[in-house]
Amino acid sequence: MEDTKAFTSLLKNLSLPSNLSREQFIELVLGYAAHLLNEEKRKEALKFLRLAKTLLPYASTKNRALFYITLANSFISANDYGGAEKSLKKAKLFVDKSEDPSLRVKFLNLQFIIARTLKRPHAEQFLERSREISLKNNLYENLVFCEVNLGLIAFFKKDHSRAMEHLKRAIEVVSKHPYPKEKLIMLCDFFLQVLSENSGYVRVSKYYDLILKGADIVFSAINVLDDPHQGAKRLSLLVSFLKMSDDLLIEVLRGLESKIAKLSKNYRAIYYSGIASGLANYKNYTLALKYFDQAISNSNSLSDDEIRVLKKKHAFTLAMALRIRMLYDLTTTSNFSYRIKRIQVVTLEPTLLGRKDTRITLRNAVADSDAIFTVDENFVRKRIYSTLKNYLNVKRVLSYFGHEKSKHNLLEKLDVFVINAVDHRNALTSILFVGSNIKESPKILKGKNVFTTYQILGHIVPKSLNCAHIENYDVKFLYDLVRAPQKFKKIEILVPSEDIAKEYETIF
Repeated sequence: MEDTKAFTSLLKNLSLPSNLSREQFIELVLGYAAHLLNEEKRKEALKFLRLAKTLLPYASTKNRALFYITLANSFISANDYGGAEKSLKKAKLFVDKSEDPSLRVKFLNLQFIIARTLKRPHAEQFLERSREISLKNNLYENLVFCEVNLGLIAFFKKDHSRAMEHLKRAIEVVSKHPYPKEKLIMLCDFFLQVLSENSGYVRVSKYYDLILKGADIVFSAINVLDDPHQGAKRLSLLVSFLKMSDDLLIEVLRGLESKIAKLSKNYRAIYYSGIASGLANYKNYTLALKYFDQAISNSNSLSDDEIRVLKKKHAFTLAMALRIRMLYDLTTTSNFSYRIKRIQVVTLEPTLLGRKDTRITLRNAVADSDAIFTVDENFVRKRIYSTLKNYLNVKRVLSYFGHEKSKHNLLEKLDVFVINAVDHRNALTSILFVGSNIKESPKILKGKNVFTTYQILGHIVPKSLNCAHIENYDVKFLYDLVRAPQKFKKIEILVPSEDIAKEYETIF
């Protein structure tokens, strides 16, 4: 370092400006070390700290203090609190000499972390002192750090009103003064934590503007995250506690939409999906489905797995809206219906499916949906038949139902009905329901079994549906059928022929 030529050569080898002073170089080395520690890359950080140690004889009082503070931080990251305290003891000598408030607050913050982790009494006193220094010296980043951590202490002590006051002060600092976006995530998560546990504050008018500012902070914070799915989780949490105020919810959603619209399609799809999931969590299904539609319309560039997850979330929300059952973890069930192949029906008369006396093959709906959807007898009678009776024909024309491995006509033992619908673009959709009985004691009527639930087993989807993922198709079709039957120009239900010797009572 004393050799100017050697130092200049070092700067050149490191692609650093040749006019960098020795003091600036030491600051740079310590800055790299601190950055790597924040990235949880302690091994790499230690390399820079070792280099910095060799430079200490040439360092200023401030940089010597900063070295030991950074070293203490490295010990904390390794859970070596004894080593951290020894480093802070050395740091104190230089912190006291420098009288630099930014060093003092760093020193106090580490003392707080150690005391808090080791459960020593009055740990927050270090933070209070750090906060006082920050207020006097306009150290806004550290002021937010103090407010958030003091707020968390109050939060975990169940002193929620005090936690809310710290949150308010932190948001005011960020709103009024420059603050790095990459550090907003700490305040973002504190805001979400406090409000999700105390959603009643959403109803309090004096917090209205504060919550709007908090929502803006959430969006700014998530936009610097590497993983948009982490951002989507936070958006989901945000809208889920805003359920307490329709006015706030609508205003926040309006603001989010205007911001999300400027992002790439991938981000739009993932963020809209997060919002939809949050809305669905508190049963605002109509609004949730609106955002799922937006997510799906922007999903072209998502990965195969991301699209599958999105479609299944959409399907689950549709099922909840209809109050039908969806079993989506097929690995935990003994149900083998997803392995059935070549599901076939035959009709005695021509139908929307095709000609009579012809075996018509349906796809396995369980395999396509990667889920099992079931409806109960009440849903069939009241939601399907009663809703659609002015739009449909019930035809007793099914003469055969079977699949690849069935040896006999299964219509003798299983109640089956098929819903066919043609939309205004002449696209045909068919869904085949098969009866099952999930009650412990089967229901018997006139000596015959009565099925209590019906499972979607087979389907025919429009030929125009050029999509690898149709996990949500059947339940979306069912949703449109009972909520907006006017979307279809022809609807019919096919049920077993009266000529079939049945061991059950048909539902129609």
